[in-house]
Amino acid sequence: MEPSCSLNEAELAEQLARYASAGRGAEVLERERRRRVIRVGSAVPESLVLRLIEIERGCCPFFEMAWDGASRRLAIEVHDSDHEPALEAIVSALGAGTD
Repeated sequence: MEPSCSLNEAELAEQLARYASAGRGAEVLERERRRRVIRVGSAVPESLVLRLIEIERGCCPFFEMAWDGASRRLAIEVHDSDHEPALEAIVSALGAGTD
């Protein structure tokens, strides 16, 4: 199974813009083969992160995403090795690819 996204070109551009905004000041806290935990910067509105997760769950249901607003941690996980590149693409979209 190939990773795929159901967003059209315009929707994808909007989602990538949300990732770029959410990634300002982001830091990768955990980097496992199929899981990343990112601390989202304090200047990023929680509503932006929640919208980003909502869109992602609709278009790419193979991602498991959890947000802890108190610690500002966004956990992203995939269960299939075929989706590992998509997981790394999310980290890259956040601009948090390096620890």
